[in-house]
Amino acid sequence: MTASIDYSGDDYPRTGCRIGIDVQADGYRMTVFALDGRVLESYAKAASARAIGRMVEEWCAGFAPRLKASLDVSPSHPPGDHPI
Repeated sequence: MTASIDYSGDDYPRTGCRIGIDVQADGYRMTVFALDGRVLESYAKAASARAIGRMVEEWCAGFAPRLKASLDVSPSHPPGDHPI
């Protein structure tokens, strides 16, 4: 039996989680799933594939994805603040 993973708060471990991207006529929606299939987070629509790609990259790096942001602006949390 494996130990229970604490997914409370924003600093849960990313390893083993799954990300689902819903492709819709008017944009993309990102949903994060725990190992057991439970929905951990869901993000509002991004207008472009490039924007949803940026959001996935930020989430995988341990940041909170920015819904609307310039591609050349860094996320608000410094690296190392969130475990991956």
